Amino acid sequence: MSIRDRDVDWVQRDAAARERIAARRYAAWLLDVRVPDGSGLEVLAWARARGDETPTLVMTGDPTHDLVNEAQHIGAELVLKPFSSANVAAFLARCDARRVPSIDAWAADFVLRHRLPKRQRDVVGALLRGVPRVGLADTLGISENTVKSTIRLLLKRTDHESVDELVREMLQARAPMQTRPSPRRGD
Repeated sequence: MSIRDRDVDWVQRDAAARERIAARRYAAWLLDVRVPDGSGLEVLAWARARGDETPTLVMTGDPTHDLVNEAQHIGAELVLKPFSSANVAAFLARCDARRVPSIDAWAADFVLRHRLPKRQRDVVGALLRGVPRVGLADTLGISENTVKSTIRLLLKRTDHESVDELVREMLQARAPMQTRPSPRRGD
């Protein structure tokens, strides 16, 4: 099956999804919450536990409060059934945009030290590029609620009281590094 010049693997079972995910890398996943032998969220939690941060769109026809929170907590976007191909196209466009490195090399130590997941790295990178807090949702192609929950988790993980405090620390850490020569490609 192909969607606008994209190769798509289609499976209908939890076990088959895990098998494919373990066997190869994907640019994105579209997971249904309900599958005959499990849950798309369980598959995603399993993949995240393995360190896989592949962008994921979770589909559901029954958006409970707990389901939405769980999907956001494990770094997924959510779409409600029935959905249009425009929903999927927008998600895939955001995936393509995210392939561009989002954090300067001088922030890598901070990211590694705090073991930030992809969504939190994206937020940090956007903030460091000067994107205002109110512009994060549009810039990153995520919902405002996802921005809020991501920032809340980011601040907790890094032990900061506010986004301003976090950015100030990052910029202060950058200052001494600006005088160092930047590495050449291949070094």
